[in-house]
Amino acid sequence: MSRTVWVIGSAVLDTVFSVDHMPRPGSSSLASAVNLFLGGKGSNQAVAAHKLGADVRLIECLGHDEAGEMFLATYRELGMPTDWIRQTNDASTGQANICVDATGQNQIAVYVGANGHLTASDVTEAGIQEDDLILCQLEVPNDVIHACGHAGRLILNPAPPRDIPQVILDHTWALTPNESEVEALTGIIPSDDTSAQVAANRLMAHGAEHVVITLGDRGCFYANQQSSQLFHAPKVKAADTTGAGDVFNGGLLAGLAHEWEFHDSLRFAILAASLSVTKPGAMASIPSFAEVMEFAQSHGEAGPWESVEVAW
Repeated sequence: MSRTVWVIGSAVLDTVFSVDHMPRPGSSSLASAVNLFLGGKGSNQAVAAHKLGADVRLIECLGHDEAGEMFLATYRELGMPTDWIRQTNDASTGQANICVDATGQNQIAVYVGANGHLTASDVTEAGIQEDDLILCQLEVPNDVIHACGHAGRLILNPAPPRDIPQVILDHTWALTPNESEVEALTGIIPSDDTSAQVAANRLMAHGAEHVVITLGDRGCFYANQQSSQLFHAPKVKAADTTGAGDVFNGGLLAGLAHEWEFHDSLRFAILAASLSVTKPGAMASIPSFAEVMEFAQSHGEAGPWESVEVAW
């Protein structure tokens, strides 16, 4: 049985343009297709953790609009509780414009919208216990993230990148940046094991007990004060990398919710993220627990997930 975990949501309606190549500054690229997807880093992470077997409690702020109702309907269809989701009249639900090129790489512009109206009291009044895990990202206000760090064990995905006050890092249990976010936080590009270790050391010195640097199709680099390790990703043909980092974070949270060791949770997260890039969209590409099990077996990846039964 999975333990209860919390995710701080950030709902964003994604408009995705398929282009041959990314537009350069001052130019445009013709799109061959345009699609609407439900997304947002926090919402993607919550749905990923849920579909991968975690008992998720989602704290989120939506607009009183059609997009907000779409998110609520989706959560309910998935069997996710919506008790901690609030709607506001002061802003519309978040939106994003995304360009995806022929190689699956993407560029994203985000309007935060109602996500910026989430408050610290939404966290403090939720009933979070001191040893509960909370996954949060940077599409919500700093006071919300600060409240998370004091309410439980904060797993902070520092995306999209921005300055993070030291008072937040002081109460961050685990930090999960990608390569560009590591560079923004430390000035170091994690191009190999040595530079990744130096960057991880710097981030741990700022307060994080666990540092996970995601490296795209190379996997991830993990470090704590006792050890470090590079985890490789299986080779797949990427169709769309949008949301892969969110699936990774949701997968990590799900693994920890299943009470697996951190290393096994990372292996599971990599499998889930690798599978997700083979499909288009962000939330639409999130695999189920059963799909990840089949994918793991096809790549000869054994782990504690083989003995888990998920009811949804």
